[in-house]
Amino acid sequence: MKKLSLIIAAVFVLGMSNHVMGVVPVDDEDASHNVAVNVPNFAIIDIETSGGDNNITLDPSVSGLEAGAEVDFTSVTNSDLWLNYTAVTDQPGGGEPPLNTRKVTVAMDQVIAGLDITLEVASDAGNGAGTMGIAEESALTLSTSAQDIITGIGTAYTGDGATNGHNLTYSLKASDYEQLVSASNTITVTYTITGE
Repeated sequence: MKKLSLIIAAVFVLGMSNHVMGVVPVDDEDASHNVAVNVPNFAIIDIETSGGDNNITLDPSVSGLEAGAEVDFTSVTNSDLWLNYTAVTDQPGGGEPPLNTRKVTVAMDQVIAGLDITLEVASDAGNGAGTMGIAEESALTLSTSAQDIITGIGTAYTGDGATNGHNLTYSLKASDYEQLVSASNTITVTYTITGE
């Protein structure tokens, strides 16, 4: 009876050791785990100037103007402002290139009777990296409708601050002298970065 009990105990211990060995993980020469990397799809834009204030004044001078002469609006320009942006784009449907691109539009909130405000956008200054946008080659007359001024922006950054990104040059032009009136007007010019 003792032999039988001993045999049963040995079989039980052997069975338990096999069961425990089956659930214990075995270390190997390799180990791995997953790392999730999430790159956001976003775009931000800013207007910068070396003076700290991005409000400008376009003010024609009439000092020394002779009677009968036209007020010279064409000499009224300002190139103090710089357009900066940072963007990370995506692929349509997560597929292969080409990547989706972005553009920058501009619009003003009101027009001034008898005057046009024109905008020239320079090419990127080259202080950032990535797929920079292509600036509109000719001067645009601003309106209350949004107009494209930079297209083809991919994943890119221009650099931050004045002298980085795209230089903006504003000019005045008399469009209808008969409608000009003496007034102080403040308009808001809005730049928007959006998908193309």
